[in-house]
Amino acid sequence: MTGTTTARRVALSGSTRTSVERFAELVCPPELSDGRLMPALIERLELQLAAMPPLVSAALIAAFRAVDHGARLHRAARGRRLAALGRPRADGYIRALSGHGPRVRRDVVRLMKGLVVMSYYELPETRAQLGYEPDAYIADLARRRMETHGDEIRAADAAVLADEERP
Repeated sequence: MTGTTTARRVALSGSTRTSVERFAELVCPPELSDGRLMPALIERLELQLAAMPPLVSAALIAAFRAVDHGARLHRAARGRRLAALGRPRADGYIRALSGHGPRVRRDVVRLMKGLVVMSYYELPETRAQLGYEPDAYIADLARRRMETHGDEIRAADAAVLADEERP
């Protein structure tokens, strides 16, 4: 069956965006804290969430909010959300979530960290700062691959296209 699929959009707004931004400030390198890269990071994270099954992205969005508001129960937070905590208390809270308690909670927090940090390192500004330019490497590898295995690749491509044209 052929058809078109429409891209799903996930937009973080309001207190959810605030929750994610504070979480990102805590788990990403300090360069994120100047605020310049935050809109691009949020956009990248929204794209990742949109690529996930709707229930998974909804669960992760709920997890960001739960981590933010769950800080109110952390002794050092004194009833404040993560977004309202100073850096030392906020770091302590995130470390506590990551290192103690039920395994499922630790795994979810690690997943959240992974998504946010991956979004950060996928930003063109971060890549440039690190000197990470994979496009040139990928182009060179593709060229060498075609030189070495070009006939086999073209034959495999032709076979796939021939299969697609059959009714």
